[in-house]
Amino acid sequence: MISNLIRFLYAFVFSISAFGTSIENDEIQLIPIITNFGPTEYCINTPTNITITGTNLASVTTVSIGGTNVSFNVVSNTSIVITSIPMITSSGRIRVFYDDNSNDTTNSDLTIKNIPASPNTPIGNSQICKGDGPHSYSVAAVSGADSYEWEFDPDISGDLNIIGSSNERTITFNIPNAVADGSYNLRVRALNSCGNSQYSSVKSFSIGESPANAGVISELNGATEICADGLGTIQLSVPAIDRADSYVWDGYSAAFTVVGSSDQTNITFRVNSNAPAGTYNITVNGNNTCGDGGSSTYAITVNSLPALNSFTNETICSGENVQIGEDLGGGYSYQWTATPDHPFTKTIARPTVNPTQSTSYTLVVTNLATGCSTTESVQVIVSELPTVNTGGDQTICVGDVITIGAPAQAGLNYEWTDGINTLSNESSTDVSPNSTTIYTLTVTNPA
Repeated sequence: MISNLIRFLYAFVFSISAFGTSIENDEIQLIPIITNFGPTEYCINTPTNITITGTNLASVTTVSIGGTNVSFNVVSNTSIVITSIPMITSSGRIRVFYDDNSNDTTNSDLTIKNIPASPNTPIGNSQICKGDGPHSYSVAAVSGADSYEWEFDPDISGDLNIIGSSNERTITFNIPNAVADGSYNLRVRALNSCGNSQYSSVKSFSIGESPANAGVISELNGATEICADGLGTIQLSVPAIDRADSYVWDGYSAAFTVVGSSDQTNITFRVNSNAPAGTYNITVNGNNTCGDGGSSTYAITVNSLPALNSFTNETICSGENVQIGEDLGGGYSYQWTATPDHPFTKTIARPTVNPTQSTSYTLVVTNLATGCSTTESVQVIVSELPTVNTGGDQTICVGDVITIGAPAQAGLNYEWTDGINTLSNESSTDVSPNSTTIYTLTVTNPA
């Protein structure tokens, strides 16, 4: 009885004071204790042993990670080595067990991971231009990636102005002018502590810049003025512009029409008829996918034509004369031509003409300051005098009646007078004068 009591007290005191023990069926049982493990990260792609250190580990029968049992070797009472971890194992706490299900667990997880998957093809513009950044390329986030590594081919990474970090899934940069224009490839891979993924597929892009400034515009004949006659042309040209895919001419539409193509270094403009007078600054610049280059300007002055009113045709009878034309005042020259030609003063604004037949007259008026001319024409129609037949002088006796005149001609008007009174409107009339009398017949063609 006394020996049993001493035995119980001894067991009780020992269980209280001993570290890692328990009492079961009145017997002292050791409990596994984990004090540390390492490494704390396990890479599936490069398996390594995990060492657990502690006390009372010699009798451990099961080791699990996150609930999944793993293979292990007991090295000593203070050390266990995990030798194999199934692929399905997830990160979690390490737990060790005795047969009696007594166990201990780590205070932190063992992290299990693999190298990241390869990123998708970077997304971004296929054409980027200097001066209009920043430019960005990005990929979708890759699970398990801690960082990203971007690669340019040809390598211009050292020449770019990187904005922010170059180790993120998005890379942003500006392009200095010193970077060569041309085609480049960009790819990226994901990294973590287990290693790096394969590179993504390449994203191809081109670096360019807007065209150079346009050079000096020249006109084929050196013209700086043109008359708004609808006929004159100017031919402008500009030296080839570096990096220009096309040429943009502007500033001409209010006064000129392009003859042929406008997308070239040489261009022909025809002035519009009666184009508004004034100075027009015609510009040209190069263009490409990066935008417009600086422009060059050529000034051309459009001068209006002399403002002649339309002339009204004139009709005269043979032997008559008429004044034609319009006087615009000083500062103009006048030049007339006649068809058929006949003598008259041809260098004044309003000459008097007496053609013997219907004649067409053309006047060219020139502004002496600009050299611009206007042409206007007028027709002078000459009507032939109708034939007059009075029948000749007659002698009669007092009291006789006589018929004077002749048969009428169609379309003519007739009028007989005795110098005082109108006697008749016929081509012939009967008269019986008491003394010698002069009778006058007037024949008129109303047409």
